[in-house]
Amino acid sequence: AAILYNVSANVMWTNMRERSSYVPSRSLLGAYRALFEENIPADYLHLKEIEAGRLCEYKVLYMPFSLTFTARAGARVSEFVRSGGTVVAEARTAWNDETGVCGDVIPGFGLSEVFGCREVGVYSQPQINEARNENAIPITLKAAPKWLSLAGSGNKLAGYGVRQTLEPTSDSAIVLAEFADGRPAIIANRYGKGMAILIGTFLSLTAESLRHRNDLDFLKAIALFAGVSSPVKVEPEGHDGKIEARILRTEPGQGWSSLVFLFNHYPDAREVRVTVTLGQADSKDTFGDACICHGGKGRLYDLQAECEVPAEWGEDYVRFARRLEAGGVWVGSVTAE
Repeated sequence: AAILYNVSANVMWTNMRERSSYVPSRSLLGAYRALFEENIPADYLHLKEIEAGRLCEYKVLYMPFSLTFTARAGARVSEFVRSGGTVVAEARTAWNDETGVCGDVIPGFGLSEVFGCREVGVYSQPQINEARNENAIPITLKAAPKWLSLAGSGNKLAGYGVRQTLEPTSDSAIVLAEFADGRPAIIANRYGKGMAILIGTFLSLTAESLRHRNDLDFLKAIALFAGVSSPVKVEPEGHDGKIEARILRTEPGQGWSSLVFLFNHYPDAREVRVTVTLGQADSKDTFGDACICHGGKGRLYDLQAECEVPAEWGEDYVRFARRLEAGGVWVGSVTAE
């Protein structure tokens, strides 16, 4: 997964005499947090990296705060979605170019065709110094498509700062959510082989600043729809990032080995079952026929206790159980043959 870190948008925000960097920074963190909770690796990309063609390395792109854009980046994003990628953007994306000149339509630079909609009105709240629940903008999900799984989360989302009214311009565009007045708040559009989703408010800001559960689940569901998966799965599920798992892998051509880090952010001990995919970090979780390993397929080693750990090895995964003490950290090395 990739998240656009749009420096030009930050510069424009400052030139608009906004008093703090609160909105841009929290928006960037909100998109990241949704992926972090699912232990999905994410990279921050600059506009120049998108212009250079790096989107081909990813399945989904988040653009949480992108008031400015460039024509070349717009063409790359269009190509990315047309080829099967998924992009999700938020309020007033591609409003201006990098010099501050406004376009004729928002989103600009050809992105209105990609998102299948355009801005027809906007309301901005006064200066935002700190997000507060009472100032959140209510959003109601309509009948969500089958690909958008929000089981147990309900249909209420919350935005902040901007209420951008969107108008569908494509027959393939569908309204996913509405503001309280019934106007479209989120529109999804099939473009080529991919999907583009435009959110008419700062949803990622609310996800981070207010830790809005449904917002985080919504952003997470988009990544899962795009085919992104975590290289490590922690059970039981539903920990919302409180059991954090991270992996460091060796470079290709240097043998297959990795370090697995487990962090328990709960105030009490937890028993967890961990499955590590022996492959690319963004591949689907596919577990083959399992066999119990007795040293023939690999080795799992507890670096703190300095001992081997019993593990179940499959064709492309290793699975093991650990007890994590309150606030505890576990580090193990995995070597596969």
